[in-house]
Amino acid sequence: TPTLKDGGVYKVEYTPDTSFASPRQMRTPADSAVFPPGVPAGTYRWRVTALTDQGVAGEPSAARLLTVEGAATVQGELVVAVSPSGNVYLNDQQIGRSQSEVRVTVDTGLYELRAENDRSNEKVLRDTVRVTADRSARKAFAFTVPTAGKPSTPTAQTPPAAKTVEVRVGSRPRGATIYVDGERQAVQTNNTLWLKPGRHVVEAVLSIDGQERRKADTVAVATDSVHKVLFDFEQ
Repeated sequence: TPTLKDGGVYKVEYTPDTSFASPRQMRTPADSAVFPPGVPAGTYRWRVTALTDQGVAGEPSAARLLTVEGAATVQGELVVAVSPSGNVYLNDQQIGRSQSEVRVTVDTGLYELRAENDRSNEKVLRDTVRVTADRSARKAFAFTVPTAGKPSTPTAQTPPAAKTVEVRVGSRPRGATIYVDGERQAVQTNNTLWLKPGRHVVEAVLSIDGQERRKADTVAVATDSVHKVLFDFEQ
């Protein structure tokens, strides 16, 4: 490891690639450094170079491996309006009971929303929503409630959202990050996803003993059925 002289600093370079063609870097005057916060989970190669107080660099150290686990979760706000008030479910988990507006903070990603009102003509309304960190995600549900003593009259309604299908993704051991068609999901195994009918590539990524392991499967999602995908990392 290069030595640090008075007035100098250490330059720490790290990269997820096999080379240091375009590495990220940080500088520190200390004899040790904490890896920068917010770095995505994964395996990185890093090396250290000593710089004099005049900026003259010594020879870099040998590259070493470092695995970053448990990266900070990115979250966003979800606002759901229901008229008249009803029960609200997010991925089958109830987040509101007899409410006209629900505000929650959740991990970013794609979710299945469901609103229920037993007094309405529709009873249940469904939709999907994508939560991002840059702005609030908003969805509104409008039920038609018959007026007492008067027959209900047909009213124009918004076409229903594209149907999604329940896909249960599990792993042994659990806690794997889930990707669908290359897109990282907000939840980890074991959990339920709601996907549109068709073929989807479902992937699970799990760090075991400092090594990142991946397993993938192609799922043909059909309507009117529940699909299950299990990734066994213990084999």
